[in-house]
Amino acid sequence: MLVALAEVTQLKAQITDLMQRGSHSSTGSTAVIQLAPSGIPRSCAYLKNRGHSLNGVYSIVCAKSVETVHCDFCNLTGDPGFQKWIGFANVKKYPTYFHVRRHSVYFNQLNIPIPYDVELLNVGGVYDRTTG
Repeated sequence: MLVALAEVTQLKAQITDLMQRGSHSSTGSTAVIQLAPSGIPRSCAYLKNRGHSLNGVYSIVCAKSVETVHCDFCNLTGDPGFQKWIGFANVKKYPTYFHVRRHSVYFNQLNIPIPYDVELLNVGGVYDRTTG
C-alpha cells in the first residue's frame, strides 16, 4: 500500500510539473487554451500570439478598413514573408450587386470606364450610370 501511495504522489508531481511547463510553452496545448482567440485580429502577429499556427488567408481589422492578408506562421514575426498584404476585404453592411448591358459590341478605349447603355438591376446603388 505504501508503494502504491508513493507512486501516486510521484505521478501527481509529474503531472503538476508538465502542466507548469505547458503553460509557458508556445506549443503546449495548455498555452493554446489560455491564448484562445479573443477580440478582433489586428495582424498576423496578433493571431500567432493567440495560438494560431495554420498558414493561410485571414481578415484583419486596420484603422478604418478590413484587410485580407496571408499569414505564414513558419516565418519569424519580423520576416518580410510573415504577413503579406493581399487587399481590402470589401465588407458591406447591405447586399450590393448590379446587372448592366452594352448594346454596341466593340469598345477599344484605354484608361476610361466602359459605358453601359441599360441598367437592369442596381441593388445597393453601387453602379453609377454617369461614371460607369
